[in-house]
Amino acid sequence: MYILAIDPGSTSTKVGVSHNKKLIKNSVEHLSDEFLKIKNVIDQEEIRFNNIKQFLNENGFGDLQFDAVVARGGLLKPIEGGVYLVNDKMLADLRNGLNGEHPANLGGTLAKRFADIYGCNAYIVDPPVIDEMWEIAKITGLKDIERKSKFHALNHKEVARRVAENELKKKYHDCVLIVAHLGGGITIGLHKYGKVVDVNNGLDGDGPFAVERAGGLPLDGLIEYLQQNSLDLNQLKRIISKEAGIYSHLKTKNMKEVESKYHNDDYVKKVVDAFIYNIVKEIGSLFSVAKGDVDAVVFTGGLAKSEFFMSKVKDYLKFIDKVFVIPGEYEIEALVNGALRVLKGEENAKIYK
Repeated sequence: MYILAIDPGSTSTKVGVSHNKKLIKNSVEHLSDEFLKIKNVIDQEEIRFNNIKQFLNENGFGDLQFDAVVARGGLLKPIEGGVYLVNDKMLADLRNGLNGEHPANLGGTLAKRFADIYGCNAYIVDPPVIDEMWEIAKITGLKDIERKSKFHALNHKEVARRVAENELKKKYHDCVLIVAHLGGGITIGLHKYGKVVDVNNGLDGDGPFAVERAGGLPLDGLIEYLQQNSLDLNQLKRIISKEAGIYSHLKTKNMKEVESKYHNDDYVKKVVDAFIYNIVKEIGSLFSVAKGDVDAVVFTGGLAKSEFFMSKVKDYLKFIDKVFVIPGEYEIEALVNGALRVLKGEENAKIYK
């Protein structure tokens, strides 16, 4: 079976072509002047479509007959995890930016366009808005505000499945895992029997601070910061999601540079130690609500590649028997595997309503 996988990023789109357990991955860059002038993400669809089509033709994939096209899901309404058939309702919500604007919103639209060419189905897998949280985990101290589930769901679920099957020799749905994705944003979730029952919203301000994101902030300090700097809400949202965290303190997003200064700069050391402390504290809180019944803790994402950071995190977690590090991200693999589960009849595609 031939499967085409599409994962849109801010200025590039990752593309994967899978056939008989062989996967070819590449990144299609969109850096033309025309592309960079487009303000609304959804208006990038035509350029991305043509760039991907050109890539497929130039690499000998233009004449393939794909059995499925699968893409990263966007900011839809909160839905249960799984593989979803791309339908008209989903396309409308993606194009209207129902839950916000993000490059991932183009995944479903691009998948559908290519699927129509090949006469096959288009799917998305585990979009970032999947909501399987316990109701008790959503309640806050203000009645009209609930915690939201927004996280690196695609990579979370993929590495959880890998650890369950390859390391624990169990099915994902039979495990209790804490998965921590460490990247520009940090999301740490409790996976219990196939569902992510609690997780921090790493995009909008919840949980530990990250490389460029603020995490949870004291409300009085946030209100005072807003007033003192005469910011509107859009400016504040940009700062919280793009200019906060490690970057706010050290004015760099290059964590290798931060690591190199750790032993020679007292302030760098203090910020990094606080960064690690907050990650571990989030893991500890989930370990507690799981009543200690956790099969393993799993680390993934770009920062999981650093032995320096991982050694410091692990030093806190000596009381946990099994800690696994699956560095990087496996989003294209997750998309292909999701489509394969449906094509093989191991899982039914869900319908977005």
